[in-house]
Amino acid sequence: MLLALAGGMACERKPATPANVTVETVVPPRQDSGAVAPESPWRAEDGAFLVVAGDETSEGTVVPPRADDAVGRGVPQGPRLAVELLGRGGRVGAATLTPVRPQPCGWPRVRLALHDSLGDEQRWGVAFAPGIARAVPLDSLERLARGDSLRLVADLARMLSALPDDSVPQYRGLPFAVHGAWRFVAAPGVQGVVAEVHRRVGQEANPLEERLLVVAERDSTPGAKWRALWWARAQGTEESVEALDALAIVTLGADRWPTLVAGHDAAGGPWQELVARDSTGAWRARWRSPRPPACEGGAR
Repeated sequence: MLLALAGGMACERKPATPANVTVETVVPPRQDSGAVAPESPWRAEDGAFLVVAGDETSEGTVVPPRADDAVGRGVPQGPRLAVELLGRGGRVGAATLTPVRPQPCGWPRVRLALHDSLGDEQRWGVAFAPGIARAVPLDSLERLARGDSLRLVADLARMLSALPDDSVPQYRGLPFAVHGAWRFVAAPGVQGVVAEVHRRVGQEANPLEERLLVVAERDSTPGAKWRALWWARAQGTEESVEALDALAIVTLGADRWPTLVAGHDAAGGPWQELVARDSTGAWRARWRSPRPPACEGGAR
């Protein structure tokens, strides 16, 4: 579902960033640089690897937790390794991984032997070793009653219009197109939502596009307002702007708090990050993956 509402609801004066809010502005990388923000810790309880879904349900890419793992190319040991498949709908199923022929660039690719028959509605986003991660079920915008979905989109547009880093004049006042929004339980008595939102400048030559991935919360009490607690913003031409995806929300290890697994598909190569909630209610990016080895000629 794609819903659009005007974003001109913001006040003239932008509010200061509230407490416990993390702002991450994602800009298109320079074509001659594959650098991203420094890595944050990957913990032992996060498992030995992360697998990200490929274009086909039976394909995936193994992402090493640390840059120094790139020497071994992050390939899990063993000819057939068990994993649990997780997505925005919760736990999708189980599978075993089989490495494919090593690639000259990029992270290792694997084929999945699925233990369950997965339909299109059971699309998975990430996989971990069994027992490492538990999926947090998300309620998609499509499952809401029409009045509730329109109200949520209006609330998101109002909230996004007031973000303090909305500083590019071309996008101000343009409608927000909600490409996806998913509600979840962030904590007892606290509702959460993660949303993928776009804005476009429809000029004929080099149309521009802005993409946002945002996590917001509100109390469960009637009339409570949504507060944006973490967001990533990418801007660029329609052809080159970085894609921002909510792959899944999980809990890892002994954690009681949810963690967003976010995917970034940039010109310099794809990368992932874990954005975790803590006991204070703040959401922070605590791990960012290394960039995959570059391919000759820029191919990925």
